[in-house]
Amino acid sequence: MSEAFDAIVVGGGVMGTAAARELVTRGRSTLLLERFTFGHANGSSGGPTRIFRFTYEHPDYVRMAVAALDRWRDLERQAGRELLRTTGGLDVGPGAETATAALRAAGVPFHWLRAEEAAERWPGLLMDPGSRVLFQDDAGVLSAGAAVAALARLAAKAGAEIREYRLQDWVQPTAEWRTYCVVWEWPPFCTESGGRNVVIEYHGLGKVWLDGVELFTWERGSKR
Repeated sequence: MSEAFDAIVVGGGVMGTAAARELVTRGRSTLLLERFTFGHANGSSGGPTRIFRFTYEHPDYVRMAVAALDRWRDLERQAGRELLRTTGGLDVGPGAETATAALRAAGVPFHWLRAEEAAERWPGLLMDPGSRVLFQDDAGVLSAGAAVAALARLAAKAGAEIREYRLQDWVQPTAEWRTYCVVWEWPPFCTESGGRNVVIEYHGLGKVWLDGVELFTWERGSKR
């Protein structure tokens, strides 16, 4: 079987579905392959919730999180449902001190609370008397499974081809460096890239090429 796509995304977690959605909205014909089903619990995107926060060690990560918040709100509007609930977040210990420097450098507000203040607001927390707790208002809880499902649905709505239960063993180019084979069974599935970019997001082992250049390789114990 041979079909033509500008981009192939292998792996339908939050990164893969987001990449596919962005590619197709930019006018690229896109194929998204998922080994299981979208929103499954077998990968890093599985499960109902994830933490969203601005507290990181480096201000660059803080700035990226700030920019991501607007994107998450845009996704909510397009999905027609809440995906990120803002609750505020607490950080304690040496990491909190490091995070405040990054927050300050990125221009993001935060508050220090005395342990007694925090215990009064959240009675379930037990902290050392006299210690302090970092509170940042923009942290929250992300509905991970719902977010992946929304991204996959919106990618498909925008024109991406999405296929579930597709197990690939490796990604392999032909001698002409124009046809890329995504192998999950025999015979292999191939797509004509026409020398254009091929996007791979894959939580496994193998090789990845981009326009005839091997970007990176890693070991795998299965067949070659």
